[in-house]
Amino acid sequence: MDRIHELLKQKESINLEFKEAKRDIPKDLYETVCAFLNREGGIILLGVENSGYVVGVDEDCVQQILVDIASTLNNNEKLDPTYLLIPQILEIRQKKILFIQVPESSRVHRLNGIIFDRSADGDFKVKSPEQIAELSNRKALYFSEAKVFPYLAIPDYDKNTLKTAKNYIQNQEKYVSWSKLSTEEWLEKAGF
Repeated sequence: MDRIHELLKQKESINLEFKEAKRDIPKDLYETVCAFLNREGGIILLGVENSGYVVGVDEDCVQQILVDIASTLNNNEKLDPTYLLIPQILEIRQKKILFIQVPESSRVHRLNGIIFDRSADGDFKVKSPEQIAELSNRKALYFSEAKVFPYLAIPDYDKNTLKTAKNYIQNQEKYVSWSKLSTEEWLEKAGF
């Protein structure tokens, strides 16, 4: 709770956003989620005025707001690719607020077909091909899961890590006998 009290003393920033949400979801909530996913992540506090004053979320509306957030963020017609977040219900000064931690994503997200990014304390539309390329390139430099390392060979991998991964996959895929496959075969079968 100390962390929340510290956040409430701050001003909105590139990774902190306050939103009033007395009875329903603010219209621009998902723009901020999309922008945070596309930038460096951040925290959204629902039930808080821009000044940091806690107004709260009506208790009888909290559960429906949680359902609506989950439904929208899991709908690829709204947010593409989807990204499920789980808000926490907190009580501050006898009022309910929703704490939403949004991580930076390795992918570029679109809300209703529009890419949003974050700057200072606001969300903005990314329209030009140059801006989209810059966003994609920034993510590609930071996240390695989409990188291809053409000169990597099986001896370069740690044997214990390979064994652990193979066992994990075997436990997940009950109908496939991974133990009979060579290292090269199971890496290929697993999509690595």
